[in-house]
Amino acid sequence: MEWWPRSCCAVARSVHFAVGQPVVLTVRDCAVVVTPIGEARCTLTQKLAAFDPSRHAGEVMATNRVGRETM
Repeated sequence: MEWWPRSCCAVARSVHFAVGQPVVLTVRDCAVVVTPIGEARCTLTQKLAAFDPSRHAGEVMATNRVGRETM
């Protein structure tokens, strides 16, 4: 059906859904109900754009050797 993707996008925009936003689909009285269940999830591209090496990089749990580990 050619109309389906365009109609879905128009409906999603009209109710202020965001790309990647998790939803639940239910059927009530022969109607499909779309309910948002949380905030939109970031795409990998968005996560990489937000990554700041000076803030997010480095060893989180710096520790010393315990046994016979090689470094």
